[in-house]
This record gives sequence, structure tokens and C-alpha cells, in this order.
Amino acid sequence: MPAIGKPTDPNFQVHYVPTPYRKAFKILKHMELDEEDTFADLGCGLGRVVFCAHWLGAKKSIGVDINEDLIASAQRNATRAKGNTTNIAFLAQPAQETDFDAVTSIYMFHPFGSGTMQEVMDKVSASLKARPRRFRLAYENPVNAHVVDAVDDLERLEDWPVDQQSGSTYAVAFWSTEQGF
Repeated sequence: MPAIGKPTDPNFQVHYVPTPYRKAFKILKHMELDEEDTFADLGCGLGRVVFCAHWLGAKKSIGVDINEDLIASAQRNATRAKGNTTNIAFLAQPAQETDFDAVTSIYMFHPFGSGTMQEVMDKVSASLKARPRRFRLAYENPVNAHVVDAVDDLERLEDWPVDQQSGSTYAVAFWSTEQGF
């Protein structure tokens, strides 16, 4: 799906690119998700990474996307999935309207422009100041990494480069409130 709108539009949507399962699991395992985590995928599309976090044992997996059609499809996928999916939720809303107070880990695949990224990171920062906790963030195709770098409570820990030989066509950057994951 191509980008929708202009980057300055608050409802700007970057093109939809599903993360391959292999890479999603690699990223989430690197983040060390566990049964204490409330995970959020901002710009979740059909929810692939949300399901991966669920399968890895996250306490709760939340997908957020402004595209209502993608969210409706993700919700249908959850109702058809085998096993207990009561800890999976999909929200059709702008990411900057998300309540991050329970969230301990976020994944994003370059979901929006720098203005929206700034609003989201301001909310994340305010939440971390109000409720300090272990928090991790993975950002694939980190076009607006400079916005995340400016969050006082987060430290960039690692960058995975593009590696065409392994099939990784996008870089990934990782941040945490701790020295490591």
C-alpha cells in the first residue's frame, strides 16, 4: 500500500510493509519480551508483529493503526486464531492518542512522519517520567530516529544495519531505559 496524504498531515500514513515473521521474531527475542510485558506495535497493519509478541509470551499485545480496514482485518485474524487471544487488542486510532502508561515495549516499522513521531515520543516520555519502568523500543526503517534519540529517558543501545545477504532490507534501531535489554 502506498503512502497516504502529505507528511505534514497529522493523519499521514507511510506505506504498508509487513515485517517477515523471521525478522519479527528476531527483533522481539532481542528485546527479551516476557510475561511481564505489555507490547505495542504502532502502525501494526494486519497485526503480524502483535501476534508474534503474543506467541513469545507477552502479557498483553496491542496493535495500533489509523487504517480502520487493516485493524478490522487484524481483529478478524485474532478471532480465527487458535488458542487464547484475550490478551490481544487492536485499536483503530492515531498512535498519538494511545495510552502508554502500561506499555513496556514498542515496535514500529516507520509508521508515520516526524510530527506524529514527536507527539508519540512526547507521550511516551511523559509516561516514563510519571511511571518509571523497564521500557524497550525497536524501530525498523528508523527514518525519524533523531526524534527518539531526543527522549531523555531512552538510550540508543544498538543499530542493526541493512543486510541484503540475510534478506534484511531495512535497518533496525533499539532503545531502552536501561543499559541493556
